[in-house]
Amino acid sequence: MKSGLIVTAMSLVLATTAHAQQILSAGTIYGGPAQTRVVCYVYNSGASAVGLAGTRITDHLGNVQALVVNQCGANLPAGQSCGIAAIAAGNTPYACRTVVSPNKTNTRGILEVRNSSQVTLQNVELR
Repeated sequence: MKSGLIVTAMSLVLATTAHAQQILSAGTIYGGPAQTRVVCYVYNSGASAVGLAGTRITDHLGNVQALVVNQCGANLPAGQSCGIAAIAAGNTPYACRTVVSPNKTNTRGILEVRNSSQVTLQNVELR
């Protein structure tokens, strides 16, 4: 009887872990005084849709930046990408974060800081 309860409890723990949300994030990076835009892309390389929540760009103090582009919704279909962007103040570091569900196994992303000509000055992979 006791071993049956242990197996049941372990099954519940493993099932809960398999469906947990996971954070995909990067930062902080900056491109110096020439930076004018910060852009964050998320790509779903998996065979099924993933959920996205709280997709945002923050400064080095954790302040959420107003988005000038927001192509990311609550779901990201298989094989699709989305992006968000904010205005970047010179010499300010920025970060990007989103919560992926059920997991981030097949989800990738990149954070870029660009100048006024949209040339990437700095980038980092979301992990």
